[in-house]
Amino acid sequence: MDCRNIEKLVDAASSYVGSGFASQAGDIRYTTSKQTGRYDEGIRVVPRNITVDAGMFFSFKHPVPYLPPQWSAHIHPEGQMYFYKDAAIRVVTEANINDPKVLAKVEYWVQVVEKLLPQKGLALTENVELLIQIDGNDCFHYFIDHQSQTIFWMEPLETDEMGIEPVASPAHLRLALQEFYWTHVEFFPAHVKDLAPNVLEELIGVFSHALAGN
Repeated sequence: MDCRNIEKLVDAASSYVGSGFASQAGDIRYTTSKQTGRYDEGIRVVPRNITVDAGMFFSFKHPVPYLPPQWSAHIHPEGQMYFYKDAAIRVVTEANINDPKVLAKVEYWVQVVEKLLPQKGLALTENVELLIQIDGNDCFHYFIDHQSQTIFWMEPLETDEMGIEPVASPAHLRLALQEFYWTHVEFFPAHVKDLAPNVLEELIGVFSHALAGN
């Protein structure tokens, strides 16, 4: 797909939003990395016969562009594809943004979150990512912070409604939220460039403890 096709994809998405998706949009909801139903998904694409262009993917040709600017596609080691947007608000989603209507929904909800953040007194840093999960016209989301290695939301939420086990203290809660963080990294690892320096040391400590246990 050439650059003209990218423009068509972006234009189609913009047209879909402009034609009234905002009036069809459902609710913006909260979720966690353990509630996204990662392994519950059924077949989302139908293979079909297509034309293999002459020299397609030939290593000396320019890479075939097919995503809008700032978006990149990544493959989980298990084979699951996801998409990452490197922008003012960094976005991760498993939604198939090659579909203009799906792209429009993702971009719409990102804009909604962007407008809500100042109202909630939150200013995101470059260490933060927004997970967007499209469910019909609804949007589920959460934020993860690579620096603090935790998950967070824009609203105060009760632990039981988010599937978090009862905790004894704020420090205990932080550990629980870090578990959700690592689940997110497990599901979306391919685009992560740098982790905190102490992560390797902690991993070595875990392995050392396991060896000592044997």
